[in-house]
Amino acid sequence: LAEDRVVPAVADEAVVGAEAVEAVVAGPADEVLDVEPDVIVLAGFAVISHWLPFLFLSVYFGALADRFDSRRIIQVAMLLYMGVSLAWAVLFYTERIEVWHAAVLLVIHGIAGVLWSPASQLLIHDIVGRDNLVSAVRLNATGRQFGIFLGPAVGGALMLLLGPAAGLIANVLIYLPLTWWLWKVPYGAKRRRVGA
Repeated sequence: LAEDRVVPAVADEAVVGAEAVEAVVAGPADEVLDVEPDVIVLAGFAVISHWLPFLFLSVYFGALADRFDSRRIIQVAMLLYMGVSLAWAVLFYTERIEVWHAAVLLVIHGIAGVLWSPASQLLIHDIVGRDNLVSAVRLNATGRQFGIFLGPAVGGALMLLLGPAAGLIANVLIYLPLTWWLWKVPYGAKRRRVGA
């Protein structure tokens, strides 16, 4: 009987767009949550596809950020994020999404995250210099945690207000101001080499 069964704890935390998806599911989750087993596997894959690129590619993408303009690397990562959001929007709009679509998009999203991360850390150094680096890193970490806290709420509100496809299109548009700003700011590898 369902009343006699002990229901295990289920925790689910997600960061939209961009950052991390954490999910822990214990016990007969397909019965408890009333979802298909594919959804549970996909939630686990979302965690793996986010963190494995960080584990295996961080050193290489860090070297890439050292050799090339960090602004352009961040812009490439943003283009990947925007492409993933646009693909999700099209798949939701056409109602043709399949599990393999989600898997490919999650892997691309994970690669975009690891591409962005070292370049953004280097850009902080380029902007503030050595003297203010500690304060800038603290401020950046605070902003990142604030984004992790509020990002899902903003993303969820956009999807509720506009619908999934239009909410994801709005997510694409959110990247445009930063993309434009990165074209205009005078920081990056060229300034770093001149100052060295």
